[in-house]
Amino acid sequence: MQQSPEASSKPNRLPRWLGVGLSPHQSWQRFLTGLAVFMAGLSGLVLLSERHAVANGLALVVLLGGFAIAMTGYAGIFVQRFSGLRQLRDKSVNFDD
Repeated sequence: MQQSPEASSKPNRLPRWLGVGLSPHQSWQRFLTGLAVFMAGLSGLVLLSERHAVANGLALVVLLGGFAIAMTGYAGIFVQRFSGLRQLRDKSVNFDD
């Protein structure tokens, strides 16, 4: 089987849902959205935990979902930073020669 040129030029692409490959602005927005969902889950956990076990479980699911969304945004920001450092390293002049 022959690979398409696009697939062969990017062999180590991570899934887009991980937040990798997004622009820094999109990653930042995803991080803030996840942080807001996390805070909603945390407030639900604090306010509703004594009332009902189902509400406690639901708040915990929302909390963990917000954490996952925030971490995918953070991963996108992290990868973007390191890819920028790699580009700077490739452009720099090697003075060891």
